[in-house]
Amino acid sequence: MFYCIVRRSFRTIKRYDEDFKMSIVSLHENGRSINSLAREYGVSVSTVAKCTKLYASVSTETGEVFTAKQIKVLQKRNAILEKKI
Repeated sequence: MFYCIVRRSFRTIKRYDEDFKMSIVSLHENGRSINSLAREYGVSVSTVAKCTKLYASVSTETGEVFTAKQIKVLQKRNAILEKKI
């Protein structure tokens, strides 16, 4: 598990790398509960929930697989392109 510690005021914020987040999501998709993953890896339940929300895969009708994060980026690009037209 790799993370960066950022100190702001009185709080310490941990930032986890994308590989760690993807492995958590993979374990969750294979049947592990959010609570058990949080306990095992020493992260908060909200962190695991956010990771599963952002990195869970979605399949399209054409067979393409996207994460919620990728879909959000595509929506932003579409909005920019629509403004140019």
